[in-house]
This record gives sequence, C-alpha cells and structure tokens, in this order.
Amino acid sequence: MWEVIDSKTRRCLTSRFPYGILYRISGKEVKIMAVMNLRRRLGYWKTRT
Repeated sequence: MWEVIDSKTRRCLTSRFPYGILYRISGKEVKIMAVMNLRRRLGYWKTRT
C-alpha cells in the first residue's frame, strides 16, 4: 500500500507527525525496521542496524 523502497521494504510517511516508518511484510508478519524522525539529518538511522 505504501511506497516501495526495495523488493521487500516499504515506507509509510505519517501525515500528522514528522515520522516515517520502514517495514517489511513476511508471510503473516509485519516487521518494523526503523521509525525515522524526518526533521533530523537525512540517513542518520541507517548506521543503527
């Protein structure tokens, strides 16, 4: 339903708050990969895996 980042990952942008959520759907599970504050510097969360 949301924007496709790669073959398995999608990004949901919230309209009320400045956050984005990266998630993956695996079978019956939804795995949250990151919750990003969109007002911080770009890509800061990528090194936190």
